Amino acid sequence: MNNAKLIVLSTLLLFGCTSNLPRVQEGAPPLEYKNAVVHDPSIMDTSEGVYYITGSHMAGARTSDLINWEQLSMSVQQQSWFQDIQTELKDVMEWGHTHTFWAGCLIQLKSGPYAGKYMMNYCVCQGGCPQGAIGYAIADKPEGPYHDKGVLLYSFGSRNTEDIYDAQTLAILRAGESGDLEAFADITAPDGTVVRYNSNFMPNAIDPCTFYDADGQLWLLYGSYSGGIFIHRLNPDGTIDRTYSQDYYGKKLMGSYHTPIEGPFIMYSPETEYYYLFNSYGGLNANGGYNIRVTRSKNPDGPFLDPAGQSMAECMGKPGQTMNRQNPVIEKYGLKLMGNFQFMPFGAERNASEGYRSPGHNSAYYDASTGNYFLLFHTRFQGSGDRHQVRVHQMFLNEDGWPVVAPHRYSGVIEGARYGKKDLSGAYKFINHGTRTTGDLTESSIIYLNADGTLSGDVSGNWTWNRAGGKNYAQFTIDGKTYKGVFNYQYDPANNVNRFTFAACGSSNETIWGSKAE
Repeated sequence: MNNAKLIVLSTLLLFGCTSNLPRVQEGAPPLEYKNAVVHDPSIMDTSEGVYYITGSHMAGARTSDLINWEQLSMSVQQQSWFQDIQTELKDVMEWGHTHTFWAGCLIQLKSGPYAGKYMMNYCVCQGGCPQGAIGYAIADKPEGPYHDKGVLLYSFGSRNTEDIYDAQTLAILRAGESGDLEAFADITAPDGTVVRYNSNFMPNAIDPCTFYDADGQLWLLYGSYSGGIFIHRLNPDGTIDRTYSQDYYGKKLMGSYHTPIEGPFIMYSPETEYYYLFNSYGGLNANGGYNIRVTRSKNPDGPFLDPAGQSMAECMGKPGQTMNRQNPVIEKYGLKLMGNFQFMPFGAERNASEGYRSPGHNSAYYDASTGNYFLLFHTRFQGSGDRHQVRVHQMFLNEDGWPVVAPHRYSGVIEGARYGKKDLSGAYKFINHGTRTTGDLTESSIIYLNADGTLSGDVSGNWTWNRAGGKNYAQFTIDGKTYKGVFNYQYDPANNVNRFTFAACGSSNETIWGSKAE
């Protein structure tokens, strides 16, 4: 039986059940996945029911079910987006002193001279300094070929720290404690624009995310480390609307002083009428502590707040500190959706889950036809070094309209079960993602959701369940903190069974997960 048939069968069996929920048939082979290798995946859907992702190094893949991926390209040398990328984008690569590209994005344009066509925003960056550039290209078809239309933004300059830093910061720099903290002075872009560039306050022009707001206005979100995350309004043809901001770089949303925040992505939810801003904190390598955060706003350009009510405009580093030392300064901001974790075996189980390390640089997708939400990201794995793949997890909105992410990877929707408290009670493998940015791996502990509504085991407190609007809402009180989320029924690929899970978050900016134990 193929994946699709098994998922449909499981879904049909679930409706109306109150106990003895179906499991994968004993002895059946595990569900299979076709994985993709795309760093920094950014998703675009099409009217043909096909989803495309692109990312760093011009990697790309496509899928029709978010489970089985077809790899389209893995490197600039064998990419398929441009007919001759080395010739067509030769100037911007030479200017950027690089032969590759960093994270990009795809979008289908709704209006203007390119209505119905596809736009790719690409970026180049010379890794030793924030000498980046974001450009755009247009194609008739989602897979290309794309044709370059030029550069939108530059960030670069010559090193001249004496003109930028105060005496105290200069002393730190000269003492060798600066890490990769750098600053730059006057710059002249290829178009003749002269900008007084200071990397403490001005962004690196990389990591573009282009999106439409609820009114059909096109925006460009971008930025990484250096001066923070910025946003610009675009014209219908994809060029920058210079009437939006007098600042060359646009409006700053968060960051500065080289805080380790990157990979911005905005998803709009018509359900809540919020714009959700996702970012990754930390370093992207296996021990760098990459983790995914989210905040929200009623406006596409902010201000963005976290569940604690903190404005992300206040999320910035301290002058004169190295990048790694900024982590404790900023990690209290933003709801942490996911960091390093692994569900460990319990009881008769033999297998631990696939341990994620440094999951991040995500995109997100709302399916208007089903009302489902999805989180797409790359991740590394426990014991596998810097090998990475794309993962997709289903995402839900809790009763307060905050996203929570299902603990196991997406294997098809198993939804609609009319289960009750008896089914949900029992032992759960428990993860609290906390708020730290750390390379440490969080392994699951064991808690018990008791039938009387109490919690025991490695935590104590209370839990409740109620079904409303087709969702199975959950609420937990642990050590005086309240977490709101959802119960779900998922396939656990590590142990080849279906099981109950929960995901919840609270004003502490923490996310908790549970996966029911055998």
